[in-house]
Amino acid sequence: TNLTWLDLSFNRITAISGLETLTKLVDLSLFSNQISKIENLDTLSNLNVLSLGNNQLAQLDHVMYLRQFKQLRLVNLAGNPICKDHDYRSYVLSHIKDLIYLDYRRVNPTDVQAAREQHQ
Repeated sequence: TNLTWLDLSFNRITAISGLETLTKLVDLSLFSNQISKIENLDTLSNLNVLSLGNNQLAQLDHVMYLRQFKQLRLVNLAGNPICKDHDYRSYVLSHIKDLIYLDYRRVNPTDVQAAREQHQ
């Protein structure tokens, strides 16, 4: 329960589950798995870093789930089908507050403002 960093990359994981007791988790990497939905992370309120790159996330609205994580500063979704959507970056920036990095790139405050105006 005291775990703060967990890397489950490259494990062919198809669904996020079994992390409920890891309430102190700050950094979670699920890079390069087969995850198609962002779910079952509700108890991870301290989450600061989340890497879900190279998975099977195909629905842009699944990103809305991440709004509840007030401490989230770095999100990696690169390599997912949603990244091909024309509005992907602006959609993420408009819905997840206080991001500093998105997909290995520093977030520009001007881009955030433009994204919020576009999506709200």
